[in-house]
Amino acid sequence: MSRNPLISIRVRIDLPTYFIHNPVSGKSDAGDILAAIKTQFEGHAEDFEHFETRANDSIPDIVRAAVDRGFDLIVAAGGDGTVSAVANGLVYSKVPLGILPLGSGNACARELGIPLDLEQALDMLTGSRAETVIDTFTVEGRHYLMNISVGLSARTMASTDRSQKRRMGKVAYLLEGLSNLAGLRLQPFKVHIDDHLLRVRASEIVVANMGLVGFKTVRLSPDIHPDDGQLNVCIIRASTLGGFLKLLRSALRADPGRQPELKCLPAKREVRIEAGRAQAVQGDGEPLGKTPVTVGIAPGSLRIRIPERETAA
Repeated sequence: MSRNPLISIRVRIDLPTYFIHNPVSGKSDAGDILAAIKTQFEGHAEDFEHFETRANDSIPDIVRAAVDRGFDLIVAAGGDGTVSAVANGLVYSKVPLGILPLGSGNACARELGIPLDLEQALDMLTGSRAETVIDTFTVEGRHYLMNISVGLSARTMASTDRSQKRRMGKVAYLLEGLSNLAGLRLQPFKVHIDDHLLRVRASEIVVANMGLVGFKTVRLSPDIHPDDGQLNVCIIRASTLGGFLKLLRSALRADPGRQPELKCLPAKREVRIEAGRAQAVQGDGEPLGKTPVTVGIAPGSLRIRIPERETAA
């Protein structure tokens, strides 16, 4: 499957820029973040505005309204859930998404090579930059960037307390996941991948557009890319702490092919997951209810601002 080309833009930013900031993302103080944005963008951007999200805001609608007003760069300042929500308002638009990673995981930023340091991420937005076009996937008409999962991780994300996430970061998910391992059993699933039906028993099924999960160097598979026009369906059969530790070692070695408890298969059109007993579903870190779930593919549907790549002399 062909990959989308990088679009290089070697000029300093002068675009009207709209920030959508989730003030409860990660551990950073919201006032400090706003001060850093103002310091960086005053004098660099022709015009910029800052919007702090609140519970029940329709972020995609806010994004579309900002695009209609003439803003040419929309920046998601928050964690993966905020990035996904902002991106949902930009699909099939010529306006790119910028990312200011402030969450506890920041898997999307890490996948795309966006700096996790606040100052460096702001420098990337106001300096020479590049853009890339990536795929998204859809669930019930909403677009997502990274993955949907059914089973253990979805249950863990739904049950992890927000205050714990702010205080402990990724460790909060790890501790909650360990508690959810108690009594874990493989569950029967029907997995429809394009025109094929698989009947499997698994602890979790992940439909992935990006390979990174959890920690910096942990990838489901080295063959998962966000710009190749397909998704990957990863079936996880580990059901004990020892089994998951084996998977972790395999992922760190980038050698999942030797791990029988993980199998990843490509999907080019649609994936549908049905469970014998209803299972929790998450998309980009946000709860999506329970199975069944149908996932569609939207190739090349989102432009994203990324660091400029160095070229060989």
